[in-house]
Amino acid sequence: MFLEKEIRHAEADIADLIDRYNVASKEELYERIGSKKIQSHPAWEDYIIWKNKEKYITGHQPQSPQRAQSINAFLCVLCALCGFSIQKIIQSL
Repeated sequence: MFLEKEIRHAEADIADLIDRYNVASKEELYERIGSKKIQSHPAWEDYIIWKNKEKYITGHQPQSPQRAQSINAFLCVLCALCGFSIQKIIQSL
């Protein structure tokens, strides 16, 4: 739930940059900065933010069911080591 919300926020931030600079991709923004069609400040900082947001989104989405299972297994082991009950944690969500 939390992660999905954070990903939606990152996607909304990217959508704002697309609207602000009227570009379709971060690569297009980079090209426009380089050709001086857009002033480099604050566009350069926004380009870096865009790059980091995309990296965050792709890095936090399970790419396969196996990855999700690995994450679940890790969390189960971690909870067991710390003495937490998975069922209680899920119920509290």
